[in-house]
Amino acid sequence: MRGLRLAGGGPRMGENRPAIRFWGGFGLGSAVAFMLAYYADPRLGRRRRALAGAKLAHATRSGRMGVGKASRGLANPTRGLWARIRARLRTEMPADEVVHQRVRAALGRLSRNVSAIEVSVQDGDVTLDGPILEREHRRVIRAARRVRGVRNLHDHLDRHLHSDVRGLRSGATGGKAVSQRRCADFMKANPQSVLEIDSLRQAAELMAAANIGFLPVCDADGKVVGTITDRDIVVRGVALGADLEGGTVGDLMSRNVVACRPDDELSIVEQFMAYYQVSRLVITDERDMLMGVISLSDIAEREPAKRAARTLRAVSAREAPRTSH
Repeated sequence: MRGLRLAGGGPRMGENRPAIRFWGGFGLGSAVAFMLAYYADPRLGRRRRALAGAKLAHATRSGRMGVGKASRGLANPTRGLWARIRARLRTEMPADEVVHQRVRAALGRLSRNVSAIEVSVQDGDVTLDGPILEREHRRVIRAARRVRGVRNLHDHLDRHLHSDVRGLRSGATGGKAVSQRRCADFMKANPQSVLEIDSLRQAAELMAAANIGFLPVCDADGKVVGTITDRDIVVRGVALGADLEGGTVGDLMSRNVVACRPDDELSIVEQFMAYYQVSRLVITDERDMLMGVISLSDIAEREPAKRAARTLRAVSAREAPRTSH
């Protein structure tokens, strides 16, 4: 049966290709003409091109910051794990002074009356003495046993059910410890700070203008997210070829922040400085909002020289892994 067509009688495959090419080329040409007219407009074209360039630059920076955050998020835990492995493999015993400060730091947040606990160390053997509340005893002993460098722990603590005994009365008012030496009394209030997106040059110029070498890093709401020092900028930045204009504070800052609360006892600050081997701490509230900064020099100005010297020796020992600057 010659001349029989398939059902529907439609055109064969390939018969519409010229029409498709025509309309496709027409659409592409129209789009190109529209873009040229939009960005080449004599009155608004310059502004439109500037806006497009700014958006492209912002997208590029955002992508670079995202890659940087992801790499730091992977690198920081890896460095921390490697530091813990190296600490476990060490065979030499740390100095008794270092162990003493580590134990003090470990107990700092576990007892409302930590200043009443006496800690003595002799060749890695730790002895705890003094009054303690019964409900705090177990976690204090457990934390002290886990401190690196403690070989044996001797528990001579005198346990009490209530705080109405000598040495514990200072912490018995309204469930909150009362101290004559609080962080709020020593800290520098309203300190200088920078944002994570600020350039390294801005941070360096602020340090130079204020004659300081340490800056808390905050987000837009004032929450502390890290710290940066002049050493970070020079050693980890300039020495490695970092761009002071293009590089940001977030590229070099330390994200593991060592912080205390305004109502914490000053002894906790001293213990944290010794344990983490830092000479400056940030003071934050319960929401991690920046309240102030305490430095070792602030303590030395108002504390007995012997006490400040003991903290300085522990800070300078450089035996514990550092988590902040």
